[in-house]
Amino acid sequence: PALAADVGQNPSDYYVNVHNAAFPGGALRGQLRG
Repeated sequence: PALAADVGQNPSDYYVNVHNAAFPGGALRGQLRG
């Protein structure tokens, strides 16, 4: 709950990194913004 609240209040402090077997280092990365 505390982490989710912080992401909601400060989204630009976080990013999403999507990876899979074909791209173990990361297939997609995106900075969150609010």
